[in-house]
Amino acid sequence: MKQWLPTLLLVLVCAGGIWYAAANDFFVESEEEEKGVNELVALTNENIESISIQSAENDVKLSYADGKWNLQAKPDLRINSSNIDGWINSLMLMVYSEVIDEKPANLGDFGLDNPAERFEVKRKGKDTIVVEVGDELPTGGSNYVKVNDSKAVYKVSAADIDALNKGEVDFIEKNPIVVNYDGTRRIQASWQELSFDLQMTADGATEEEKKWKLHGKKDYKYSEAKAVLTELLSWTTTVATKSVSEMDTSVPDFRLTLTESLEGRQIEREYIGMIGADEVWILEKGDQWAYSINMATVQTFMAKMNKDK
Repeated sequence: MKQWLPTLLLVLVCAGGIWYAAANDFFVESEEEEKGVNELVALTNENIESISIQSAENDVKLSYADGKWNLQAKPDLRINSSNIDGWINSLMLMVYSEVIDEKPANLGDFGLDNPAERFEVKRKGKDTIVVEVGDELPTGGSNYVKVNDSKAVYKVSAADIDALNKGEVDFIEKNPIVVNYDGTRRIQASWQELSFDLQMTADGATEEEKKWKLHGKKDYKYSEAKAVLTELLSWTTTVATKSVSEMDTSVPDFRLTLTESLEGRQIEREYIGMIGADEVWILEKGDQWAYSINMATVQTFMAKMNKDK
């Protein structure tokens, strides 16, 4: 009998644990778990031809052709394809927590007769997916949503909806200045009364062999020159780009020239900037769209580079 005592105690302990868990509803699904987490649309990131986002804040149309994405209204802008992939994944992961009404008599009761937001994905050889967003629920934090031609109304988290309500600036490369670290040989800039000239004086196979001079007199290491380029690259817009036709570019307030060595020849990339309210609209010369950069950012950078003149 003694040899079975440890086993008997173990059985009693397990039985007690099971009883305690059952008494405290450990094995009972919560209301949310019973309802389940359900995907709103069946979607993969393959064969997508276009994306449309329409809301009070945004009106964006993106199209995919020849292996790349384009912003239809501004096809010349550089696109961040990773952000588009992220948007598609957000739609794929969008879920509803509840079916509010499977066959509503009036979609207007939910604000879906005239949706506040509309997201559309066209797919080659497949049906177009349309997600429409109506009013916020009285409890807050969620909205009424319908999909395609179905009249069913779903409850969807406002956070999931916000992940889709994106504008132009969320899909473009936000930096107006493009940098070639290894190829750049000279950086010249002027801003109002300030200017600087940073030039490579000796090239080499290693960073130690690459020598630079600021204003023709102060020695700069390669790492310091690279830091200047990195700072220029970090200038990014937080708003939509602006057409060059809306501004006077005849006398720029800011000028930047990056001289690069490319396949044995030297080329110059010229950038100009025009003062707005508290921003500078910067673009590469010849481009059609300017990027808004905080004026203080430009002023601080130019003052720092000018101090050793």
